[in-house]
Amino acid sequence: MMAFIRLDMLPIETLLAIGDILESLHKPSVASFSLVSRQCRRAAASVLFRTVNVIVEGPEQLASEVDRWTSILLANDSLRHIRAIRISGDINRDWDADDSPSACFNSKAAWMPVARLIEKMPGLRHLHFCCDDYLPVCLLEELTKDTLSSCRIHWTGFRLSSLKQSHSLDLTKPV
Repeated sequence: MMAFIRLDMLPIETLLAIGDILESLHKPSVASFSLVSRQCRRAAASVLFRTVNVIVEGPEQLASEVDRWTSILLANDSLRHIRAIRISGDINRDWDADDSPSACFNSKAAWMPVARLIEKMPGLRHLHFCCDDYLPVCLLEELTKDTLSSCRIHWTGFRLSSLKQSHSLDLTKPV
C-alpha cells in the first residue's frame, strides 16, 4: 500500500516552488492552489501579491483603489510579499469642470494614500509609474527613505521638457 503525502506536510520552500511553477504555467491555478490548505495559502500569497496594480481614473477613485488594496493586503497578511507596484492611468484626460487634473493631481493630498501604502511595503523593489505626468514628490520622498532606498523607479512617461521645444541650430555661424 502506497502512503500519500499531503500538500500541507511539504516544506514551505517546496510549496513556494509549486506556486512559482503554477504562475508560469497557468496563473489562475495559483488561486485554486491557495484554497488547498493554510500552508498552500501562505505559499500562494507570495505569488498572488507580488505585484499591485493601482489604476488612476480620478481623485476619489485613486483613494478608494488604495483603500481596497490596503484592506486586501492586510486581510491576507501580504504586505511583505509585494515586490512591485504599478501605477497607471491617464491623469491628463478630460475631466469634468469641477474635477480638473491640476486641482487633484498637483496636490500632495491626492497622492498621500499611495505614499502611505508604499510605506507599508518593506519588500518593495520596483515602482512602475505609467502615467504621462510628473512623479509626485510625496512618492519620491517615500522611496528615498532608508527602508525603501533600494527600490527602482520605472517611469514610462518621463520626458525632458526641453525636448518638447523646437530648437534650431545654425551650423553656418561660428559659436
